[in-house]
Amino acid sequence: MPTEISGSTGVNKITDGTVVTADIAADAVDGTKIADNAINSEHITAGGVDDAHLATGITASKLTGALPAISGAALTGITEPPRKNFIINGGFTVNQRAAYTSATAVGAGAKTYVSDRWAVYIESIACTYNWYDATIDSVKRRAGKVISTGTGSSKYFHVTQQIEYESWMEGRTITISGWVRTNLAGQKFRICDGVGCYTPGSVIASDGNWAYYSTQHTLPNDVSSYAAFQVHPAFATGNFTTSTYLEWAEFKVEFGSTATAYEHRSYGEELALCQRYYEVITGGIGMGIVKSSTAADCSFQPKVNKRAAPTISFSGTFYANDGSAQQSATLSSTGGTQDGLIVVIAFSSLNTGRACMLYTPSVDHKLTVDAEF
Repeated sequence: MPTEISGSTGVNKITDGTVVTADIAADAVDGTKIADNAINSEHITAGGVDDAHLATGITASKLTGALPAISGAALTGITEPPRKNFIINGGFTVNQRAAYTSATAVGAGAKTYVSDRWAVYIESIACTYNWYDATIDSVKRRAGKVISTGTGSSKYFHVTQQIEYESWMEGRTITISGWVRTNLAGQKFRICDGVGCYTPGSVIASDGNWAYYSTQHTLPNDVSSYAAFQVHPAFATGNFTTSTYLEWAEFKVEFGSTATAYEHRSYGEELALCQRYYEVITGGIGMGIVKSSTAADCSFQPKVNKRAAPTISFSGTFYANDGSAQQSATLSSTGGTQDGLIVVIAFSSLNTGRACMLYTPSVDHKLTVDAEF
């Protein structure tokens, strides 16, 4: 007999296998009917407990042993780590030298810094540069544009940004990516890493349509002899007319073999990154001492420590004031380091031995601190 029945106690024993799953009503056995640790993991078939029956509070103490690999696609709420892009001002938001909202002339073959960190020219041909807001792939993105204003054969665009080397970059693979459009055939991304110049990746279409490209490159195993590597959104010789152009947007250089989404930084952060290389100072510049009736030494600190000892220049009108008189001032000489600068100024007459202040009358008059490559 499968069961043993007692007149006093009822059912004493049920033989193994007598009651099958089909004989148990749904939810008839709940957690209160099962003693702690009564069911071992080997008695639970794979997939036997669905998500609806998993409590939300599974603590770390219940997760023991080696966990299976989890696909990144199965993880939600996790974003890319920030600050991956080595390109600075890829969105053309910082323009300390000029506005560049309209075509600005660039001399033939003359490397010219325009929007911060970007240098442009065309070999032996004059051109113009500006940035503008474009709709690319249904998204508003800011783009840089260089267009030829002359003609020539077997010439090239030279649009570039230089990225400082650090020793920990040695031997690392980088991915270069961004949106490009041009009407010059044969263009490709280019990187010059100190050892050589390379044009990896696909040829950029010359149909005048925006397209997204990405490619990889491995940096040298020893970069100690090189200050920087430079990247170009397009490079190859070609025949230029007065309407040959190159446009690029949301350019990115990052570690790894996969291009990730472009990340916008705040204006303040982007500006500070740019000021490591170039800075404009207006208004109150610094304090100094009148060392003779016609000269003073003034010192000041840049807003951001510079990449290298910078070049300092004046543009516009400057004044020196010793508290009793104000004089127009000119720049005589400069000195200093990446984080502390000295200017020697000249004027017609101030009081020897007195403190003086160096300043400009408005933002249209400026002192520039340049440590670009």
